[in-house]
Amino acid sequence: MTEKRHQWASNLGFILAAAGSAVGLGNIWKFPGKVGAYGGGAFLLCYLLIVFLVGFPVMLAELSIGRATQKNVVGAFRTLNPRWRFAGYIGIVTLFVILSYYCVVGGWVLKYVQIYAAGAHFGAGPGAYADYFSTFSARPVEPLLWGLGFLVLCIVVVVRGVSQGIEKVSKVLMPLLFLLLAGLVVYSVTRPGAGEGLRFLFGIDPARLSGDTLVGALGQAFFSLSVGMGIMVTYGSYVPRTENLAKSAGCICILDSLVALLSGLAIVPVVYITAGPEAMGMGGGFAFMALPEVFSRLPGGVFFGFAFFLLLFVAALTSAISILESCIAWLTEEFGFARLKATLLLVIPMSFLSAGY
Repeated sequence: MTEKRHQWASNLGFILAAAGSAVGLGNIWKFPGKVGAYGGGAFLLCYLLIVFLVGFPVMLAELSIGRATQKNVVGAFRTLNPRWRFAGYIGIVTLFVILSYYCVVGGWVLKYVQIYAAGAHFGAGPGAYADYFSTFSARPVEPLLWGLGFLVLCIVVVVRGVSQGIEKVSKVLMPLLFLLLAGLVVYSVTRPGAGEGLRFLFGIDPARLSGDTLVGALGQAFFSLSVGMGIMVTYGSYVPRTENLAKSAGCICILDSLVALLSGLAIVPVVYITAGPEAMGMGGGFAFMALPEVFSRLPGGVFFGFAFFLLLFVAALTSAISILESCIAWLTEEFGFARLKATLLLVIPMSFLSAGY
């Protein structure tokens, strides 16, 4: 027997949970680096235009499909047209792989929260921060244990259900995320010399408005908004039919863009002050190698680093919860599994896949 279909207890809870899904590693970890790699204000302009001209309609469409069908992503596409069932399965496979990677990065973030809570001892000498991350990530066991701890936190929330688990946690974590981010922004923009970084972030160089910048902004927007994977179809299926989906989708896009903008304000100025523009755009190593070195040069850098990685952890957790929920909804509705059993069936192979990264 399948479980009774869950619903959000309130529209605010739904918006915060969906915004939590959208506000993830893409906003805090990737966005400042992408801004640096693609020319600052030119990338920001392209990103915001794509979010509202492309991302918003796609999100609204996915939420509408979910609410109209009241099914998980596979069931929703099958209901629309049996020939489209494959699109739902592609979404499930994609989410499974993404969550395996999220657990790895989430474990790294948890480790760095612990490091900064203990005083941020990375070692001394040139390249100490990069060497620390390289050594830690190459260890055979420790990163797996931190990743498993991150996954267990996701499981605890998802097993409790939609309104009692995801919604309640989102109502706590999302305000905490904005509070932490606002504090980091105030600290960053009030540093002496922050104006240079702000000019880079908001200044638009026409020469940087290229096809590469547009493609980079498009990929960032879709990853950041959690569209194109089936998450919003699943979340939309829990929305009561009386809610205004267009208004909700608009609020989610605004919150997501606001977090991306604030993360740029929090990171770009302090990087410019301490390391210069060449430190931007380091890809995956930006948060775990460049930023700890930047923080070490700032007054109160240990506290700043702790707040940043705690913020990154909250963002990663809210996104990972939404990914896991979309996969769990597929198993519970299509095969009749209880939530706990469905979760265990997913996380065991997922743990093995994570070990391969």
